[in-house]
Amino acid sequence: MIEQAGNRLKKPLLTDRLTLWPGSLETLPQGGGFDAVFSCNVLQFVDDRTAFLELVKEHLKPDGLFATTFQPRGFCATAQAGRDWIGAFAEDLCQANFVDVDIREEVFGDMPAFCALGTAPA
Repeated sequence: MIEQAGNRLKKPLLTDRLTLWPGSLETLPQGGGFDAVFSCNVLQFVDDRTAFLELVKEHLKPDGLFATTFQPRGFCATAQAGRDWIGAFAEDLCQANFVDVDIREEVFGDMPAFCALGTAPA
């Protein structure tokens, strides 16, 4: 995944606007140094969202952006299931004291993709 991201994002990497880190949140450097955290089709597998979001906040700078994208998959997947999931996750962001929480839906192939965004508290 790091190689794929590096191939897609060569310009920001070459101009030192982006650093790609392999590993999990638990293995990243501590200290709240990230401007943004992004995940795609991952958080439906996280058992303890509250603990996860607290860990995300520890890694974000104040006012840093957290964004996650979810696209339902499978033969019986529905857009409504995606809306329900992302809506519940947006509530989790609010409960974790993220601010400016927003939800977006974008056409992406046969199934929409859903994004929840939240800003870490200052």
